[in-house]
Amino acid sequence: MKISIHAKTFGLLSVLLVVFFILSCADVPTNAPPLPKFKAKVRIINAATDVAQATILMDGKNFANVAFKAGTDYTDLAAGKHTFQIQGQEVDTLFIDTDFVGTVYAVKKTNNAASRFVKKRERYMYNDPAPKDRAVVVFAQFSPDTSLSIVMETVLDSAGTKDTTSTDFATDLGFGEFAAQKLLVDNRTYKFYVKAKDTTLLTIVPSVAKGKSVTEVILNPVSSLTSQEFENK
Repeated sequence: MKISIHAKTFGLLSVLLVVFFILSCADVPTNAPPLPKFKAKVRIINAATDVAQATILMDGKNFANVAFKAGTDYTDLAAGKHTFQIQGQEVDTLFIDTDFVGTVYAVKKTNNAASRFVKKRERYMYNDPAPKDRAVVVFAQFSPDTSLSIVMETVLDSAGTKDTTSTDFATDLGFGEFAAQKLLVDNRTYKFYVKAKDTTLLTIVPSVAKGKSVTEVILNPVSSLTSQEFENK
């Protein structure tokens, strides 16, 4: 006996309807597992030469009161968009990446920095601040007057004989820019000269140790240039 195509189609549809009915009656769990919490660590450094004491708000809430040339401890933060504000001033929005460990700098608004806040990642959470056999030195340039150059002087003490070499660490470092290097520590000492053209404005001797990372923040106009060191943890 031949079965028509219409009969076959009807039979298939009937089976599908029965299966759909059974599945719709099944007890399907509706509570999905929670999404992973993406974390970051952030500190605030007040590098704003025009704000001697900054009350910092984060996400609209009072976060810290930070003096010029000072910083907060690192604090845990959910990754994503966050607002930062010096109390009574405009609000800036920054995106903080997953596993970000670093600094949000409060800075003076200039032609080169339309925002009050600049972020800089120092490492990822799953990395150490520096290699175990090296030191890391970072320069953060927040002097508004001009681009600066940094010359690194290395003194190698070998069997009582000192060999001194000078190399360019950074050239034409503008406002809000950063330069970093990993340094050997064994029997070397380091000194850094901050220059505008051929004039040395500042001499910096960083705290150098194996496994340690520091940031030297350059501040103030050229006429009163200064720096402040912060350990990156």
